Amino acid sequence: MTRIVPTVGRVVWIRNRITAETPEAALVAFVTSDYTINVGGVDHKGRHFSLQGIPLVQEGDQPPHLGPWAEWMPYQIGQAAKTEKLTALNEAMASPIKTRVFPAPPGPSVTKELIESRVRAEYYFTADGATAGSPQRDELKLLTICVLVLDNGFTVLGKSACASPMNFNEEKGRQLAREDAIRQIWALEGYLLKEQLFRAPAVEHHSV
Repeated sequence: MTRIVPTVGRVVWIRNRITAETPEAALVAFVTSDYTINVGGVDHKGRHFSLQGIPLVQEGDQPPHLGPWAEWMPYQIGQAAKTEKLTALNEAMASPIKTRVFPAPPGPSVTKELIESRVRAEYYFTADGATAGSPQRDELKLLTICVLVLDNGFTVLGKSACASPMNFNEEKGRQLAREDAIRQIWALEGYLLKEQLFRAPAVEHHSV
């Protein structure tokens, strides 16, 4: 059920058991609680009236058996319901996505720990430094290069670049360039593992 918090100045309908089918309009003059309010309005004959401490009947509530009560107009209830749905949707979109944790695979696999263990040295520079002595362009200063040297002597290059000089950050550029190099090692280690698994049956067959 949609519940609206009363505030001073909002329009409400006033009903009673006699004029339940034809409400009278009133303004909230004072909020005594979330359930009772003071109002000032105009009756069916154009005469001004004021009521103190009358119940505010929300959607789903039962009106009192005696005396008048206030209620929200259907339009207000509809708008409040739309706002609630939009708020819930925004909160759902803003909430972090829960990452499902899967168990470790039972078979051989390439892991981040394996890849990191194979890195023996790493070097960083921007393209303008690597091309010293050649015609220079400002764009070369935005290209960060990472060279990772593996335990077997193989080298892997990663790179990162930004479109605007205003976005260049040396630390961020190095981080992204290293991540790019790590992704390439991942592919190489994946191929190596697949080759080892492919050759294993043949080796076992010849050893029997």
